[in-house]
Amino acid sequence: MGSKFDLPPKLQETLMIHAKEFAPAHKKRTKKWLAIQFEARQRAEEVKLEKKLEDYKEENIVAIYFFEQFHSPRCWKTVAQARKKYNEMTANKLEAVKEQILIRYLGLGIKEAHHPWSKSQHTYTADELLDHLMENVIPLESELKRKKKLPSEAPMNFLPPPEQMTLGTTSELGENLFMIDEEQVQKARDEAKEEIEKREARGEGDMLEQKQDIVAPKIDGNLVKKKFKIEMMFEQMGNDGEKEMDWYYGVVVDIVNAKKRVVEIEWDDACLHEGGGKTTKQKLNVKMWNTKKPKAGAWRQYFPKKRCNDE
Repeated sequence: MGSKFDLPPKLQETLMIHAKEFAPAHKKRTKKWLAIQFEARQRAEEVKLEKKLEDYKEENIVAIYFFEQFHSPRCWKTVAQARKKYNEMTANKLEAVKEQILIRYLGLGIKEAHHPWSKSQHTYTADELLDHLMENVIPLESELKRKKKLPSEAPMNFLPPPEQMTLGTTSELGENLFMIDEEQVQKARDEAKEEIEKREARGEGDMLEQKQDIVAPKIDGNLVKKKFKIEMMFEQMGNDGEKEMDWYYGVVVDIVNAKKRVVEIEWDDACLHEGGGKTTKQKLNVKMWNTKKPKAGAWRQYFPKKRCNDE
């Protein structure tokens, strides 16, 4: 019955009178605290939603990077090429094979390309993942290409709609509420690309570095035959008198010494400075190939989107 009924009748009556007298004040205070509680709970939900949206935005950025890698020398397009590149590598084989799988899984949106990195306390080796890549992923990609079903853009991810109770069959109008139109997809893609540009401007990430072949090219006649476009980093004096680094690009026109990895490069006119030679002899050190933190002597394949600062 409650502790009230343990009181004498006179005290019960007094308590009732007091409760009625102060009821409006208690109601106002309770309403205030309920509002504070609601706002706190609502803000917590908003934070969770913002975190989910950021996660999906990050996934879209990753997808664009992997999609660009698919259309670059980084991607192993055939089974023979995958085996050849894998055997040429002396380190980081596991990460390289994982990357090749993710290029198809995240960059192209091929769900069948997925493979766990570990299962039932077993961590898959580089050889095991390579078998999956060669036996399943590359053939599936080739089949989709033959049927012209490979995507022309990186797939975009969106926050799924909340689960709702439905009674009977969902109407066409109801289904349309949860459809993602092409305008939304393009907006998400533009936002992801804009964020990539901002990050790279801050020195966070480099699309060109991610598109390079994992293995440095061999110094042979193929470089000249294929007119290998190369860019190298040089140290120079800036306008303010301070030393600065910059990329310059050109074409390999001759092999000077294959054993010592020395080649002759004809530089693009846009990269020439007053007094500089049109062609120079350069050593292409394997250790300086596509380094994550480029310095003077670093080199990699040139892609047209890259421009000289003085163009």
